[in-house]
Amino acid sequence: MKKLAIFIVGPAGSGKTTLTASLSDFLKANDVPVETINLDPAAEKIPYLPDLDVREYVFAPKIMHAHRLGPNGAIVVATDLMVEHLPKLIERISLDEGLILIDTPGQMEVFVFRKSGEAIYQQFRDADIHILTIFVVDTILASSPSLFVSSLFLSASTYYRYLTPFI
Repeated sequence: MKKLAIFIVGPAGSGKTTLTASLSDFLKANDVPVETINLDPAAEKIPYLPDLDVREYVFAPKIMHAHRLGPNGAIVVATDLMVEHLPKLIERISLDEGLILIDTPGQMEVFVFRKSGEAIYQQFRDADIHILTIFVVDTILASSPSLFVSSLFLSASTYYRYLTPFI
């Protein structure tokens, strides 16, 4: 079994971080080799201890203060800067085989619709790591037909952006 990176993507508040924590706990309890990577540069608290954490290199609140940006601008800059530091994170992946759970930024549009998101996926491909994307739908966005269809469009946009196996 080769390494498989599972990118967990979805709207802010949809449960990406909670899914990352729960899935990691489940896999470890069942002796499946797994590492977690936090790619959310704005996360202040997360309910798991990531094996690798982009906040070691870029932290949105620091960028916001240093560059006098608002929260959204800081996340955009942090995500763009993340691309420069990602090779260092990828080199530190200790698994020879197994699963790598990747918790992505809360503002999915920054990750999905900017060039930096594409560059992040490409760096994993270049490291010969297979990729799967899980799109998490917020239960609120599934509470009515129109909101659910909107979620499906976001999901389809994400799929066609990266063209990876997709759940």
